[in-house]
Amino acid sequence: MNSVHRPKAILSLLVGLLGASALSACGASSKSSTTPRLSDASVIARDPNLDDRERCQTPKRRVETLDLNGDGQPNIYHVFEGEQRVCSEFDLNFDGKVDIVRFYDTDQVRPIREEYDYDFDGLVDEVLIYEDGLLVRKEMDTNFDHKIDTWLLCHNGRVLIAERDRRLMGRPDVFERYEDGLLIEARYDDDLDGVIDRVETFQNGRLIEIAVDH
Repeated sequence: MNSVHRPKAILSLLVGLLGASALSACGASSKSSTTPRLSDASVIARDPNLDDRERCQTPKRRVETLDLNGDGQPNIYHVFEGEQRVCSEFDLNFDGKVDIVRFYDTDQVRPIREEYDYDFDGLVDEVLIYEDGLLVRKEMDTNFDHKIDTWLLCHNGRVLIAERDRRLMGRPDVFERYEDGLLIEARYDDDLDGVIDRVETFQNGRLIEIAVDH
């Protein structure tokens, strides 16, 4: 493991190294011409388990490190396969734990996936998926139990679909659709049987109708 020391660096430098995508809003891929089938109850939810995911550092990959605050401990890890940078890990608060993991596209710059630890406990709280460098999907653990409970699909710069696991049962039971950034429909599987029981319709962001399946 090669180490490069950069003493007296500040947190703003870390943010600069992360780039704009760390603060990116929803964006869509210019190559993506398909939209999900909105007739399906669930179109974007996946396995909520955050343990089964690709690791950045592996025994076969070469690692270069940066020590930004001069305390002798690496704060940034750049990981390579041969000469190709495949991912980076960032310790934002200098506590020795990785807070952000970024996997790169073939250009070694644009992200294809990012993982964020917001409460600095060493566990992933949010996963961002990119296409052509633009954010197209978010998966979030909103209650910090190390399981995804909210899935967002983005299209043309805005949220298109949101699916939420209100009961924390490992699958969504609320299904929301958006147009131009505004909620237009929310469907609920209240008894968790896989069938929609209640539909709320919105206009200009306001609830105008509730339909219940008796």
